[in-house]
Amino acid sequence: MLRISRRWAAYSRLVVTVGCGSIGLFLVEGTRLLTAAIVTAGLIAWTLVFCLRLLRLPGGEPVGGLWLTADLAVVCGVLAGQYWLIPPNSVPDGTGWMNALVAMTIVSYQWHTSARVGALAAVLLVAGYWVGIEGATGGEGGTWPAPAIWLLADAVLSRGLFVMVRRGGRRADEVLAAGDRERAAAEVSRARRADEREHLATLHDTAAATLLMVGQGTVPRRSEWLQQQARRDLQMLDPEVRAVRPAPVLDLATMLAETTAAGGVAVSYRPPQTLMLPSMPAIAIRDSVREALANVARHASVSEADLSVQHDHGRLVVEIRDRGRGFDPSQVPLHRRGIAESIVSRMHRAGGTGSVTSAPGRAPSCVWSGPMPESTTTAGVVAGVVIADEFLRGLRIAVLGVTSAVLCAWFLPIALTSPQAYTSAPLQYACLAALVVLLFTAIAMVALDRPWGRARWPMVGVALVATVLATASVEPEQLILPPHWSWKIFGWYAVLLLMDLPLGWFFGALGLQQLITLGQVLVAGQGNEPTLVEMGVTSLLVACWQGAVAVAAVALQQSGAVARRTAAEEARLRLSEQVAEQVHTDRQTRYDELAATTAPLLEGIASGRYDPGDPQVQQACSVEAARMRRLFAESDEVADPLEHEIHACIDVAERRGISVQASMRGALPEVPLPARRALTEPVIAVLTGARSSARVAVVARADQVSLSVVVDGAEQIAETPAPPSTGDAQAGRVEVSRLVSGDRLWLDVTWTPATASHDPAA
Repeated sequence: MLRISRRWAAYSRLVVTVGCGSIGLFLVEGTRLLTAAIVTAGLIAWTLVFCLRLLRLPGGEPVGGLWLTADLAVVCGVLAGQYWLIPPNSVPDGTGWMNALVAMTIVSYQWHTSARVGALAAVLLVAGYWVGIEGATGGEGGTWPAPAIWLLADAVLSRGLFVMVRRGGRRADEVLAAGDRERAAAEVSRARRADEREHLATLHDTAAATLLMVGQGTVPRRSEWLQQQARRDLQMLDPEVRAVRPAPVLDLATMLAETTAAGGVAVSYRPPQTLMLPSMPAIAIRDSVREALANVARHASVSEADLSVQHDHGRLVVEIRDRGRGFDPSQVPLHRRGIAESIVSRMHRAGGTGSVTSAPGRAPSCVWSGPMPESTTTAGVVAGVVIADEFLRGLRIAVLGVTSAVLCAWFLPIALTSPQAYTSAPLQYACLAALVVLLFTAIAMVALDRPWGRARWPMVGVALVATVLATASVEPEQLILPPHWSWKIFGWYAVLLLMDLPLGWFFGALGLQQLITLGQVLVAGQGNEPTLVEMGVTSLLVACWQGAVAVAAVALQQSGAVARRTAAEEARLRLSEQVAEQVHTDRQTRYDELAATTAPLLEGIASGRYDPGDPQVQQACSVEAARMRRLFAESDEVADPLEHEIHACIDVAERRGISVQASMRGALPEVPLPARRALTEPVIAVLTGARSSARVAVVARADQVSLSVVVDGAEQIAETPAPPSTGDAQAGRVEVSRLVSGDRLWLDVTWTPATASHDPAA
C-alpha cells in the first residue's frame, strides 16, 4: 500500500506540474514569457528526477533527508517567483497554475512522508506561496488568507485520506490474523485428529497385529519373518522415523509389488510399469492393501487373492478379491477396526473412498478409488478476509470525509453568501440540498456496510444532474470563479460511487460532466482564452486528485489480491510448521506411552530374545494387544464408551478361543477416561490369562460402577496388578478385590465418582 501511495504521489505531481505549467505559459506575455518558460522547464525536470527517486525507494520507506529538503526548496522558490510566472490578474484571487502546483504538492506530500514532516512541508509551501503572492501584488495579498486556509485544509484532508486507507489495511491485517488464528486452530485440531487416527490405524496394522498373533500362539517358535515384522513395527512407532517426509511423488505400482511379495498370501498381480501418485494417497492405498491381505490371511481360510489396478479417465481403482467363504460386513463389531479404520477411513483421509463388499458364501472384495491427482501442489490456505474490501472501505470513509469537508465547509458557505452570483438562487440551493442529501445517504450506507447495488447509478445520476443544473444557474461572468463551485464537486461523488468498478466508468463519468460544463461555459459566451486556461488548470488539478484516488482504489484491489495470495502462502507455511510441530509432539507423547510396555516386547521378539512359544511371552503379548484394542476403542464416538472398551478387551480373549459371557445391568453414568482405564486394566490381566471360559458382569448405579470377572485357570494367572492412578482427583476412586477358589478366580473392580467418594453418606 505504501508503494502504491508513493506511485500515486509521483504520478500526480508529475502530471499536474507538466500539464498546468505548460497550460499556464499560454497566458504569460512579453518579457516574462522567456523567464516563465525557463523556470517551468527547470521545475518539470526537477520534478521528473524527484518522482523517479520516489518510485525507486525500496519497501515502504518515507522520503526524507536531502531529497525532500531540495524538493521543498525548489518548489518554494518557484512559488515565491509568481510575479514572473503567471499573469498579474491571476495572483490576487489565488487562481492560476501556481495554486494547482502548491495544492498538489501539499496533497502528495501527505502520502509519502510522516505526519510531522507532511505538516511542516505544508506550512513551508503555504509560506512560499504567500511570499509569492505578496511579491506579485505589492503587499496587497488579494483574497488572502482564504487560499492559505484551504491549502492547509487540503493537507489535512489528504492526510486523513491516507490514514483511513492505511487503517483499512491494518484492519485487514487484524481480521486476517484473527482468521488465520481460527483456521490454524481448526486445522491443527483436524491434523492432530487425523494423525491420531492414522497412528491408531498403523498401530492396528503393525504392532497390535503382531502382538495379537504371538498372544494367540499362532507362531510357535522363533522365526526370521516374525523378527523382521517386529523390527518394522518398531520403526513405525518411532516418531523420528515417521517425521521423515516421503518424496512428494511415489510409484504406487512398485509399492504394491513390494507389499504383495511380503505378505502371507499368494497374490495374482500384474503391476503397470509405473503409476506415479502424490505420497499421501499412494501410502494410504499401500497400507490399506497390506491390511486387506492381512485380513485374508487371518480370516478367509485361503492363501490366494487377486489384485487389480485400473486407471482411466483421471480415476484410479484398486481392487483385492479373495476366494474365501465370505462374511457379512454389517455384522462386524465396531471395535473390530480392520475394515472401518485401516481401509475405509484411511482412504477417506487420503481423499478417496474405500469399500468392502461380501456376503456369506460370496468371496469378499475390497475396492479403493479416487481421482488421479494431476499435480502434487497442495492448495494454499484461503484467507477468510478480502483485503481489498478493507482497503476500499477505508478509502470510501476517507472520500466521504473529503466530500463532506469540501461541500459543507467550503462550497456551502460560498453559495450561501453569494446569492447575487446566481440567476436563480432557489435552483442553486435546491441542487446544493440534493447533493447534501445524497452525501448523507452515502454516509448511512457506508456506516451500515451496505453495498451500492442498484442504487449506484441513480445516485450518480442525481449528482450529475444537480451539478449541471447548478452550473446553469450561475451568472455567466461568475463561471469558473469561486461561486461556481458545482463543477468541482462531481468528481468526488464519482470516486465514491464508482471506485470499485473499472477505471473507465469513473473517467467516463468525469469526462462527461467536464464536457457538459465546457459546453455550458461556451454557450454562456465565456469561451475566452484566460477562462479556458483557468478551467483547464483547475480541471487538471481536480481530475488528478480525484482520478488518483480512483486509480489508487483499483491498485489497492489489485494489491489486495496479491496480498491475499501472499498472506495465504505465508499462513500455509506457518500452519505447516505449527501442524508439524504439534503432530510430532503428539507422536512423541504416544510413543512415550508405548515405550514402557509395547516397545520392550517388540524389541525382545525382533532380537530373538523372546520365544513366541513361551506362555509368559504369549500372556504379555495378549495383555498388550488388549490394551491397544482398548486404546483404539477410546477414539470411537459411541453412546457408552466404557461398554465399548470392555468389549474391545473381551475381543482379545475370544480370539484366543476363550468363551466369554458378558452382561450389563443398569444405566452407565459418564465415566472419565482415566477412570475407564483404571477399571479395565485389572480386567485385561485376568481375561488374557483365562484357560477356557470367563464371565464379565457390569453393574451400574448413579454413584458406582462395578466390574465383576470370573475366569478359570487361576493357577496360571499372575497377581492382579493394582489399577493405575486416574491422574485426576476429580475422576474418582477405583478399588480392586480378588478371590481365588480352586481353579476359579473372582475379580471385582469398583469405581466411585469423586462427588460420591467424598460424601460420608455414600
